[in-house]
Amino acid sequence: MKKTLIICSIVLVAMSVCQNTMAQEKPTYWSSGGEFIFSFANVKKNNVELNNVVRFTLFLHIQQYINKDFSEKAGFYSGFSLKNIGFIYDEANGIRKKMRTYNFGIPLAFKYGDLKHDFFFYGGGQYDLVVNYKEKTFENNNKSKFNSWFSDRTPRFVPSLFAGVQFPYGSNLRFTYYPQNFLNPDFIETDGNGVNVKPYEGMDARVFSISLSFMIYHRDGMKFKEMYKYD
Repeated sequence: MKKTLIICSIVLVAMSVCQNTMAQEKPTYWSSGGEFIFSFANVKKNNVELNNVVRFTLFLHIQQYINKDFSEKAGFYSGFSLKNIGFIYDEANGIRKKMRTYNFGIPLAFKYGDLKHDFFFYGGGQYDLVVNYKEKTFENNNKSKFNSWFSDRTPRFVPSLFAGVQFPYGSNLRFTYYPQNFLNPDFIETDGNGVNVKPYEGMDARVFSISLSFMIYHRDGMKFKEMYKYD
């Protein structure tokens, strides 16, 4: 219940910020884009570090932000995103695991630089709702997989921290870190023998990623030079 109240509060604050800034004189505008994500993880099982494999994904990543500039140098943005987050690791017995979630998130970031020409640094945090979990297992050339909606195999809400640089003409480089354990070590399921087991007991996975995105800034029908001016 506490986490639900937190995420609801963030949504209300974001909506309030958007409504208030839309009515002010300084430029307020939307930006949207996609993302290529290279993700890594520090994976341990019973305090033994496991081999991590770089995971690359370009689907499905959606970003839709509302931007508020206070001046030509400083501003902030919020909005929402949908991202495919996960990692790959090898167990000691030769089994490879691939785990991922789809997360709906609300960010809040501050930016500083040449906002007029979309060349700036930014940093902030995001709070995600995990909506879908998928797991694949590879063993002796055999593959098994399953996915579930709003699963208890992971935390329901996930915080993250990020920082990056926006380059002119839309390209964007970002680093993101998820400080919370990706898996829920207390999750219980029933195996084929009817015994309750904890498949993620002793597991600890901290995910981080490097991503390349391409943002489109929607300013007054894209007539940037003529209509995007400061007082």
